[in-house]
Amino acid sequence: MVGAAVRDPVTVYGRVNGRGEGRGEGAAPGELPHEGNRVPDVAALDARRLVVAWRAGVADALDPSPTDQGAIMYGRSGDAGRTWTIGTLAADTAEHRYHYVVFLKDGETLVALLGRITIGADRDAAGNVDGFPVTMVAKRSTDGGRTWTGFPVSVAVPANTGGPANTRGVVVAGKPIRHDGLWLVPYWQAAGGTTRAGVLRSADLVTWTPGGLAANPPGLSVEEPQVVVAQDDPRTLLMVARTIRGGTAAEKDAYYRSHAAYAATATSVDGGLTWSAFAVDPELPNYYVKTFFTRDSDGRYLAIYNTLAGPFTGPASGKPDQYREVLHYKVRLPGTPWGPGRLFADGRRLTSGAARGWDVYASADEYEPGRFFVVWEHNQIEIRVARLDLSEVFTGLAPGWGGWVRRGGVEVVEPIGESGRLPGDPSPEDARRLRLTSGAISRPYGPPGGFVLTFHGRVTRFPASDEGLGIEVNTGTRVLTAVVRPGGPHVLTTRGWTPVPGAGDRWRVIVDATGVAAFQTLPPASELTSGSASRSAAGPAPPPDAPAIAASASPPGPHWTLPASAGPRSVSVRSDGEAVLDLVEVTDHVAGGSWQGWRLDPAEGASLLDGGLRLRSATSRVAAATFPLDVTTACDFTVEFHGRVIDDSALDPRTGQGISLGCKVANGARRLMLTVQRSGVWTMKKGSGTWEKVLSLADAGRPATWRVAVDSAGVAHLSRDGVDTGATWVVPDSREAPQVAHWVAGTAGGNAAVAHVDWTLVTATLGGSAAATGSR
Repeated sequence: MVGAAVRDPVTVYGRVNGRGEGRGEGAAPGELPHEGNRVPDVAALDARRLVVAWRAGVADALDPSPTDQGAIMYGRSGDAGRTWTIGTLAADTAEHRYHYVVFLKDGETLVALLGRITIGADRDAAGNVDGFPVTMVAKRSTDGGRTWTGFPVSVAVPANTGGPANTRGVVVAGKPIRHDGLWLVPYWQAAGGTTRAGVLRSADLVTWTPGGLAANPPGLSVEEPQVVVAQDDPRTLLMVARTIRGGTAAEKDAYYRSHAAYAATATSVDGGLTWSAFAVDPELPNYYVKTFFTRDSDGRYLAIYNTLAGPFTGPASGKPDQYREVLHYKVRLPGTPWGPGRLFADGRRLTSGAARGWDVYASADEYEPGRFFVVWEHNQIEIRVARLDLSEVFTGLAPGWGGWVRRGGVEVVEPIGESGRLPGDPSPEDARRLRLTSGAISRPYGPPGGFVLTFHGRVTRFPASDEGLGIEVNTGTRVLTAVVRPGGPHVLTTRGWTPVPGAGDRWRVIVDATGVAAFQTLPPASELTSGSASRSAAGPAPPPDAPAIAASASPPGPHWTLPASAGPRSVSVRSDGEAVLDLVEVTDHVAGGSWQGWRLDPAEGASLLDGGLRLRSATSRVAAATFPLDVTTACDFTVEFHGRVIDDSALDPRTGQGISLGCKVANGARRLMLTVQRSGVWTMKKGSGTWEKVLSLADAGRPATWRVAVDSAGVAHLSRDGVDTGATWVVPDSREAPQVAHWVAGTAGGNAAVAHVDWTLVTATLGGSAAATGSR
């Protein structure tokens, strides 16, 4: 299974018998006891011709489970991956094996950088081999990968072949790049009792000299670096590396089971001669396995990473479910935040033990601007290739004015409020208004399907036409058109213009995948700071149906269908008079905005009442409403719902009985579990199966809007009525079927639970917005 934007997946190679790759005695069919990861790479010569190479593990006479070594095999295709010719690029011998292969593409010439192992130097006193140290050697092809010949290179890294100071040699796992007249190859080595990363530099592809090594983040070592030219400065290099936490095996096992982990980044302004110190990047998850990172011809970053991995100890049966099984990817356009993480691949399990279902070690090469062939290994058996077109990937329009094309009278004006920020704004630069005076802003891309547009702003001078502000979101098949007139917003439906009564300066439009839209009025900014999340938890709890102290978003209003459109996909805002914009945000609609399509079982206590969802359980049986999600469109998610606890039950943190107002979102890789009880909010955290209290609040069960934003590393942030509660945690990894659900459950002793949910909305989490407070 692959994500919705991943095209034409094919299996290049999937043999498990022969050439020493077959089963060991007693191994189950398909298990690869001598394999280790295949770490494939790909070189795309054009849209039809590509070459893929990978490591093919071999048996060892003394070590029953040799790792990270073997022969290098390759596949060549001349028809865009439909058919393949398989061969051996570098054969193993009695003296040498190979650790890695990485392609350098110089026009029509391919250079395969190879990590060669001398078996005698690798073997330890017990007779075991682990694939280190390695020496970088090379082979070259000038005929599209049909034939390969030796290509001597000189690598001026001390102890390139291994030694007391560098027991790893020169290890390459990232794509070479051409920068400022030199070829650069990212690499890592052992140094100073740890592992560090830098680049090799060459003007002729023959003589390679190292630049400096970047200092590691505190408590971490780095491996498998990737290097690109930075988006914001063509003179700056950006290096991204896998991180490895120190400590004992037991300490590392426990940490990766329960915490978020990130890649580290460093920069260089002198071509890799020196580097800034590495620092972890909270937008780039990294769980003890390579994060692939590249930049396309249009300046977009692409990262491909696993949602869960780690140095887990013990047998495969004791490791966390879906360990290394799910690959996600994310894209960042120049001048904008990262888009949401999305599903890349999650293939079926071909084995039951080692490497079951693994989708890992992706690499990619661009064949046309923004279009990539991506290669990865599945289950340590299959080498897979697919296409990924970044122009089809919607990164969302996050708050802030970077990346917008400006036309006419457009200016950034003063910050908002005494602190310079509006409640709900994610960063200082987003706390500035944009004034349009006979001007417009636009983005040349837009959502491909369902979306949510959030708008904060006002018209300060209407033109003669009375259309003071116009907003358009085009999906390529349908178009949302809204204008602000003296009487308020109007929207264009299939039946013509329709006014939206009661809308103020803050509103959003929710559009589902079928083009059905609903308008939702948001509370004024002045009312967000009085939210009950900031009240003392020691205060008296008012009755559950008492009026809310802080204003919340209204339930989504009447629905209409967007008119058809032929595209192109785009977003634009214009004013022929004068208007001030506080915020414009567009993100994917995942679920909610109406109760259409939800599965309710009235016999179990779930029903629609007064336009909302009523849930009642008088026993320990669950009363639930569920909305199934398409796993191929899985992404980072934010859930927002307005509801109240009518009858509070008594939560048993161990069994889950006594849920008063539960909310669940599962995307196939992670699962948010949340319950609002009268005294506070409880959740389940990564690595735990027990409910834990994350927020104590005396009146938590009162009517309120709750928002939980979950980022690419699984870190959740909780707000109530537009106010940050300060509660944050890491959600569990989970293979539960993708869905959104609300539920209640009483207790076996008859302590009933009753709750009402007015509305629910699930959207994609945009970069930087998970940590932002408030309701949009």
